[in-house]
Amino acid sequence: MYNAKDNKVVAINASGRAGEKATIKLYKGKGLDKIPSRGYLAANTVPGVVSGWDKAFKYAKKKS
Repeated sequence: MYNAKDNKVVAINASGRAGEKATIKLYKGKGLDKIPSRGYLAANTVPGVVSGWDKAFKYAKKKS
């Protein structure tokens, strides 16, 4: 994010941790033959994205 007031660029890494326990064995053990596209077992989202949006919002609010 660029802050024009103090001419600084700030980056937020909100990628979160990788889902190392989301293995084929886990899904097969739950009776699934594919990874769900939605729900708590889905492995298609970035874990920290919501906290990153919150951090960006608070940063922008503080700097305005």
